Amino acid sequence: MPLCLKGLTPQQNTGSWSLEAMQDVWTTGGCSGWGKEQSNFNTSGMSGKVQCWKNDQHSKKWVAAFKLGRINTEDEHGPGRPVKSVTQENIDKIHYLVMLDRRMTVRQIEETLGIPKTTVDRIMREHLGLRKLSARWVPKLLTPDQKAKAKTVPTAGKVMVSVFWDSEGILFLNFLNKGQTITGDYYANLVKQLREAIKEKRRGKLSRKIVYHQDNAPSHRSLQAMATIYDSGFELLPHAPYSPDLAPSDFNLFPHLKKSLSGIHFRSDEVVIDAVTSFFFESLETSFFLEGIKALEHRWKKCIDLKGDYVEG
Repeated sequence: MPLCLKGLTPQQNTGSWSLEAMQDVWTTGGCSGWGKEQSNFNTSGMSGKVQCWKNDQHSKKWVAAFKLGRINTEDEHGPGRPVKSVTQENIDKIHYLVMLDRRMTVRQIEETLGIPKTTVDRIMREHLGLRKLSARWVPKLLTPDQKAKAKTVPTAGKVMVSVFWDSEGILFLNFLNKGQTITGDYYANLVKQLREAIKEKRRGKLSRKIVYHQDNAPSHRSLQAMATIYDSGFELLPHAPYSPDLAPSDFNLFPHLKKSLSGIHFRSDEVVIDAVTSFFFESLETSFFLEGIKALEHRWKKCIDLKGDYVEG
């Protein structure tokens, strides 16, 4: 509760002032119906008189304060709740831990650094500008530098590859050019290239029976493709509809490719093509392809035993 000097304007009553100017001090509140009580005091060689309401404890505190030498009516700035843990050192430590592992929880940071959980959360959000997103700590907003990098860092687009292989390894790969689609004619041409690859890499096998397996994609079942498969002397192995679990490339080849390339940033399509080519021709042993073909036989038998139900392994 502020004090008011009798006879002075509100502007004169604010801030600090000398006790020489103070004669009678009145409190600006109290409880009516009570008598007044006078308190005399001497401070800094000055004498004065304070009148307050008898039952106003707050006014009595002001009287005591002026007796002890207080010379202004401004409220002193309170210290507030002390925050000892929010230091630059702790901010740097938490930032370092988060950069090491963005999936680290607030509780783990609390246990590691011995800083209260509420303080850790406050530093993360207010000082580091982070928020939890999909179990990872990420910046709330991109900085100008991050925005610039996001615009300037090149990245590869979608690359489609057709893989032709047998129990001994890869026969040939075909990467679809941008803007193209696999039509019946396009796929028929790939079958012709496959026949040439078998002729070159698997000498003598064309004179024997070649069992050819493919899925039921529209381009694979087109008239052009089916005619080319027949003309090439291949025996077509029927594929059950909607059965990726019975396609060796889907259950054996591509999962390993995805695992090998997972988490890698490719800056161009050419880099993707090099990585895929290297994986197929350099990373896989011959036994890998043979096991894939044998697994097809096992899956077919299992599918028959389950009367056509989906096969997971």
